[in-house]
Amino acid sequence: MFRPNNVNVEFKNEDYETIYAKAVTLVNSTRKAKGLFFIDPYGYKAIKPDDIRRMLTGNNTEVLLWLPASFMYRFANTVTHSDFRGGEPLREFIFTLFGNNPPLFKSIYDFIERITESFRIFLKDLDIFVDSFTIERGGGNIYCLFFFTSHIKGYEIMLETKWGMDENRGKGFTLNKAPSFSEIQLSGYPQKLRDFIVSENSRTNSELYKFGLVNGFLPKHTNEILKGWKSDGIIEILSLDGQPAKGFYIQYNHERRVAIKIIKNTL
Repeated sequence: MFRPNNVNVEFKNEDYETIYAKAVTLVNSTRKAKGLFFIDPYGYKAIKPDDIRRMLTGNNTEVLLWLPASFMYRFANTVTHSDFRGGEPLREFIFTLFGNNPPLFKSIYDFIERITESFRIFLKDLDIFVDSFTIERGGGNIYCLFFFTSHIKGYEIMLETKWGMDENRGKGFTLNKAPSFSEIQLSGYPQKLRDFIVSENSRTNSELYKFGLVNGFLPKHTNEILKGWKSDGIIEILSLDGQPAKGFYIQYNHERRVAIKIIKNTL
């Protein structure tokens, strides 16, 4: 394996609880460097949401968490209503994220979406971006990779990777070829985008950039929708920096400042 001279590789054989504590201490002692935690557990019983929070505290790390979502979903609704033997770790995981009144999970995909959104709420005070990517191996076995970062550009790159693997939905990968999907698979994003703009009369390009990413869509998706609206006379572009506004300028740290306003109610 190629290893640059400035890289040190160490292998250890220790329990998760032990190596986790050492890794967090190491990252917290090296503030000039970034940390990446990749957690691929055998099962899920040792994984706790509070562990993820400790890894991300300080905005100096990113986390990739691999979980057997289908196995967790299989018992998720049961453990929240009964105390059966062996269900304590999953019950603690769910109650930590949802409180004492967790929802009824309607499907494996509903379970993943709700876990993702609950992680966003759980880590909101740390300004952490959270998303997930599913991998279906057949036989109903669905695994999920959750990723956490405090850097919006890093979050955008992760979303680009998702859409690169699933160009129709940006949701996940299956070993069997997925069928073609139409634009309706945008999950109501055009309406969400419209409501977001209308809620404050207008929205800046930087606000629209972040809004799209948080909802799982890339700047090109937002631009495509706005371009159609502009052609239909639904929106107008307002310059906020005194320069002519010829585009939407929806990208990371763009120097231009413009606002988008809805001027026609019918979409």
